[in-house]
Amino acid sequence: MSDSSSDEARAKLGEILRTASVSQVSQFARCDKVDLVDITREYTVGQVLSNYMILVAISGSPLQMLFKIHYNEDDICALLRSKASNQDAAVPAQKIIDFMKELGNQVSGHVCRVFASHEIMLGISIPLSVRGYNEIYSEYSEKKAPLLKFGDYWALDTSFGTLYCTSYIEVMDNNIIPLINGITFDTQEDEDDDEIDFL
Repeated sequence: MSDSSSDEARAKLGEILRTASVSQVSQFARCDKVDLVDITREYTVGQVLSNYMILVAISGSPLQMLFKIHYNEDDICALLRSKASNQDAAVPAQKIIDFMKELGNQVSGHVCRVFASHEIMLGISIPLSVRGYNEIYSEYSEKKAPLLKFGDYWALDTSFGTLYCTSYIEVMDNNIIPLINGITFDTQEDEDDDEIDFL
């Protein structure tokens, strides 16, 4: 597989994850402001980005992705309180975790739908909630041959704070790369997604 095809696949996979994260944070958090921020130059592998993170594995035989959302508990607490009927009521810690787990599900499900629309079938794991310091153990080593492996990093600047997203992607079958490079986006998908009322 040529370097140009691998580079194109890397860019496409990054675009899919970024598009899904912006779309689903906007919808699920009912957030009008979600700006994509490139943190590639600032990020250092193993850097602790926030107090907590949600991990979801997105995988199939040709492709494996570990997707993480790093967040500060106070930001999500303020978001949930602002949407509640009683804004003075305490927000249980478990509700914050459940909200972020479902957000991880929403982003990962969106990614799977994009791939499924191009005959690439993937599944998602149950989201896992862990402390943010576990990022120091993360593996983001990069390779182009014999198989493509790489880490990716971006941030979402929202009206309720900043969410950091990281991923580690492994292409297990190089035959999938031309299919990845051929993926296009359905502009109507976001409008057709079922909205889940969590807040």
